[in-house]
Amino acid sequence: MQRSRTGRLRRVLTTVGTMAAAGALVGTMSTEAYAANLEVGTVGTSSWTSGAGVARYQEYGDYLTLSDRAADGASVYGFLTDMNDKTLRAKTFSGGAGSSRTWNFNLPEGKQIFLYVCLKDNGEIQDTTCKFYRGRA
Repeated sequence: MQRSRTGRLRRVLTTVGTMAAAGALVGTMSTEAYAANLEVGTVGTSSWTSGAGVARYQEYGDYLTLSDRAADGASVYGFLTDMNDKTLRAKTFSGGAGSSRTWNFNLPEGKQIFLYVCLKDNGEIQDTTCKFYRGRA
Protein backbone atom coordinates (compact mmCIF):
# COMPACT_ATOMS: atom_id res chain seq x y z
CA MET A 1 0.00 0.00 0.00
CA GLN A 2 2.80 2.41 0.91
CA ARG A 3 4.58 1.77 -2.42
CA SER A 4 1.56 2.69 -4.54
CA ARG A 5 1.07 5.95 -2.64
CA THR A 6 4.73 6.81 -3.07
CA GLY A 7 4.60 5.97 -6.77
CA ARG A 8 1.41 7.99 -7.27
CA LEU A 9 2.87 10.97 -5.38
CA ARG A 10 6.03 10.78 -7.50
CA ARG A 11 3.96 10.77 -10.73
CA VAL A 12 1.84 13.72 -9.53
CA LEU A 13 4.92 15.74 -8.54
CA THR A 14 6.63 14.94 -11.85
CA THR A 15 3.54 16.04 -13.80
CA VAL A 16 3.15 19.23 -11.75
CA GLY A 17 6.86 20.03 -12.19
CA THR A 18 6.68 19.47 -15.94
CA MET A 19 3.58 21.69 -16.24
CA ALA A 20 5.21 24.43 -14.16
CA ALA A 21 8.36 24.33 -16.29
CA ALA A 22 6.31 24.49 -19.50
CA GLY A 23 4.29 27.41 -18.13
CA ALA A 24 7.45 29.26 -17.16
CA LEU A 25 8.91 28.70 -20.64
CA VAL A 26 5.77 29.97 -22.38
CA GLY A 27 5.64 32.99 -20.05
CA THR A 28 9.28 33.79 -20.79
CA MET A 29 8.80 33.47 -24.54
CA SER A 30 5.77 35.74 -24.63
CA THR A 31 7.43 38.32 -22.37
CA GLU A 32 10.42 38.62 -24.68
CA ALA A 33 8.34 39.01 -27.83
CA TYR A 34 5.66 41.30 -26.43
CA ALA A 35 7.06 42.97 -23.35
CA ALA A 36 4.96 45.79 -21.92
CA ASN A 37 8.09 47.68 -20.88
CA LEU A 38 10.72 47.82 -23.60
CA GLU A 39 14.30 49.03 -23.32
CA VAL A 40 16.95 49.08 -26.02
CA GLY A 41 20.46 50.56 -26.18
CA THR A 42 22.43 51.73 -29.18
CA VAL A 43 24.91 49.48 -30.98
CA GLY A 44 28.59 50.12 -30.39
CA THR A 45 30.87 50.88 -33.35
CA SER A 46 34.49 51.92 -33.74
CA SER A 47 33.32 55.52 -33.20
CA TRP A 48 30.51 55.07 -30.66
CA THR A 49 30.22 53.30 -27.31
CA SER A 50 27.68 50.48 -27.02
CA GLY A 51 24.65 51.64 -25.03
CA ALA A 52 25.58 55.32 -25.35
CA GLY A 53 21.90 56.04 -25.99
CA VAL A 54 18.97 54.17 -24.46
CA ALA A 55 15.27 54.30 -25.28
CA ARG A 56 12.66 52.94 -22.88
CA TYR A 57 8.94 52.55 -23.56
CA GLN A 58 6.56 51.96 -20.66
CA GLU A 59 3.16 50.59 -21.65
CA TYR A 60 1.20 51.89 -18.67
CA GLY A 61 0.96 55.60 -19.35
CA ASP A 62 2.59 55.32 -22.79
CA TYR A 63 5.90 56.87 -21.69
CA LEU A 64 8.98 57.15 -23.90
CA THR A 65 12.23 57.93 -22.11
CA LEU A 66 15.49 58.72 -23.90
CA SER A 67 18.74 58.58 -21.91
CA ASP A 68 22.19 59.80 -22.87
CA ARG A 69 24.80 57.58 -21.22
CA ALA A 70 28.03 58.74 -22.85
CA ALA A 71 29.93 62.02 -23.08
CA ASP A 72 30.35 61.76 -26.84
CA GLY A 73 28.63 64.92 -28.09
CA ALA A 74 25.85 62.94 -29.79
CA SER A 75 22.11 63.22 -29.22
CA VAL A 76 19.81 60.25 -28.66
CA TYR A 77 17.07 59.66 -31.23
CA GLY A 78 14.21 57.32 -30.37
CA PHE A 79 11.08 56.45 -32.30
CA LEU A 80 8.14 54.06 -32.29
CA THR A 81 6.75 52.45 -35.44
CA ASP A 82 3.85 50.12 -36.15
CA MET A 83 4.05 46.83 -38.07
CA ASN A 84 3.65 48.73 -41.36
CA ASP A 85 6.77 50.80 -40.58
CA LYS A 86 4.65 53.90 -39.99
CA THR A 87 6.31 56.19 -37.44
CA LEU A 88 3.96 56.71 -34.50
CA ARG A 89 6.20 59.00 -32.43
CA ALA A 90 9.78 60.26 -32.75
CA LYS A 91 11.91 62.35 -30.37
CA THR A 92 15.48 63.60 -30.13
CA PHE A 93 17.15 64.26 -26.79
CA SER A 94 20.25 66.44 -26.45
CA GLY A 95 20.48 66.80 -22.68
CA GLY A 96 24.05 65.60 -22.25
CA ALA A 97 25.69 62.57 -20.68
CA GLY A 98 23.97 61.16 -17.63
CA SER A 99 20.61 62.81 -18.29
CA SER A 100 17.20 61.63 -19.51
CA ARG A 101 13.91 63.01 -20.71
CA THR A 102 10.44 61.42 -20.71
CA TRP A 103 7.48 62.14 -22.98
CA ASN A 104 3.92 60.90 -22.60
CA PHE A 105 2.00 59.65 -25.64
CA ASN A 106 -1.40 58.09 -26.18
CA LEU A 107 -1.02 54.98 -28.35
CA PRO A 108 -3.78 52.49 -29.17
CA GLU A 109 -3.78 49.63 -26.65
CA GLY A 110 -2.47 46.25 -27.74
CA LYS A 111 -0.94 47.58 -30.96
CA GLN A 112 2.26 45.79 -31.97
CA ILE A 113 5.13 48.28 -32.12
CA PHE A 114 8.87 48.55 -32.68
CA LEU A 115 11.01 50.75 -30.42
CA TYR A 116 14.14 52.11 -32.10
CA VAL A 117 17.09 54.02 -30.69
CA CYS A 118 19.98 55.64 -32.58
CA LEU A 119 22.65 58.24 -31.98
CA LYS A 120 22.42 61.53 -33.84
CA ASP A 121 25.59 63.52 -34.50
CA ASN A 122 25.42 67.04 -35.96
CA GLY A 123 21.77 66.42 -36.84
CA GLU A 124 22.51 63.22 -38.79
CA ILE A 125 21.28 59.82 -37.65
CA GLN A 126 24.19 57.41 -37.25
CA ASP A 127 22.57 54.35 -38.88
CA THR A 128 25.22 51.92 -37.65
CA THR A 129 24.25 52.66 -34.03
CA CYS A 130 20.53 51.95 -34.47
CA LYS A 131 18.87 49.05 -32.70
CA PHE A 132 15.23 48.05 -32.18
CA TYR A 133 12.99 45.91 -29.98
CA ARG A 134 9.51 44.57 -30.77
CA GLY A 135 6.63 44.73 -28.31
CA ARG A 136 3.07 45.95 -27.69
CA ALA A 137 1.68 49.36 -26.77
